[in-house]
Amino acid sequence: MPSRDRGAIGMRRRELITLLAVTAVMWPRATRAQQPRVPVIGFLTVGSPEDSTPELAAAFAKGLAELGYLVGNNVTIVMDVRLR
Repeated sequence: MPSRDRGAIGMRRRELITLLAVTAVMWPRATRAQQPRVPVIGFLTVGSPEDSTPELAAAFAKGLAELGYLVGNNVTIVMDVRLR
């Protein structure tokens, strides 16, 4: 009888080790699948930071919103001003 108990425990141990191994392999894939990619749009203007017009950036964001993109929600805008 004691050999049967060890066999049952050994089988449970194998199942546990297999479950842990499969979980360890699949966990990173499941994590990546749950994180949707957010597009990043670069907004480049030429001039000085004082000359940059917030109205232009607001109009750009409004145009994106009309297409279904909400800044900070499903799209990110990176603004950069280059000197002349």
